[in-house]
Amino acid sequence: MRRAVSLAVVLLAAVAATALAAVIPIEGADYDAVSAHKHYAVIVVMRCAHHNCRKYATIDVTLTVGQPGVTTGGCPSATDLLAAGALTDGRFSGSESFYLSGSRMGRFTVSGTFTAKHRLRGEVAGPRACGGTDTFTAKREPASYQPTL
Repeated sequence: MRRAVSLAVVLLAAVAATALAAVIPIEGADYDAVSAHKHYAVIVVMRCAHHNCRKYATIDVTLTVGQPGVTTGGCPSATDLLAAGALTDGRFSGSESFYLSGSRMGRFTVSGTFTAKHRLRGEVAGPRACGGTDTFTAKREPASYQPTL
């Protein structure tokens, strides 16, 4: 009996993992969010240049750091497109370096996992002066929506 229950739990976990790995977002849809501590705004868009989006999907990530026109702790506000690359098993990651103050550069990384066709969970990692690491949960929004900090 114990073995049957253990086998059932393993099978259920395998089915759940397969279902999660198979999540493909909606092509061209905006997934927008403001990070938990309001340090970053993120817009993620899935692109598919081939009929097989499971294999050939790419992600565009636009990251806004801080509030427009406001410098916080040596971190000026900025918005930039990050080089995100491929969507693999519902996951992505992209990084880019921004000028902080003077000639000092700061590296920002945005990573995430689509948990459903309309939802995305992720994390932004940046320099401590700009807010450090912060999490976000994005949902699919109309194309006209712009997240604000």
